[in-house]
Amino acid sequence: WSYVQGPGPQARYSHAAVPCGGDQMLIFGGVSDDQGKLNDLWELQVSKQRWIRVDTVGISPSPRSGHALGVHGAVIVLFGGTLESNCTESNELFYFNRKSATWKLKHGQ
Repeated sequence: WSYVQGPGPQARYSHAAVPCGGDQMLIFGGVSDDQGKLNDLWELQVSKQRWIRVDTVGISPSPRSGHALGVHGAVIVLFGGTLESNCTESNELFYFNRKSATWKLKHGQ
């Protein structure tokens, strides 16, 4: 193990993570003890040992926890989770295009 120096995502739980590319990992959302449910996206660059907050465009998923992430080529797929508003479960399906940093709602409310 090694500690990644510098700024990074705040402590959280019930988030989702997915490996993508040779030495990268993305995390999305989860729950922070001081801010509640989150909808931020972070990339860990393992070889450089640094975190980068990913600036995105499009309709971002609302804050949530307990969701799933998958990867298909340059597209990250996000499904479901429990939403911040009144703790309802979601059936939303989002695509995130890594090349254009764009979120797109594919199915759901």
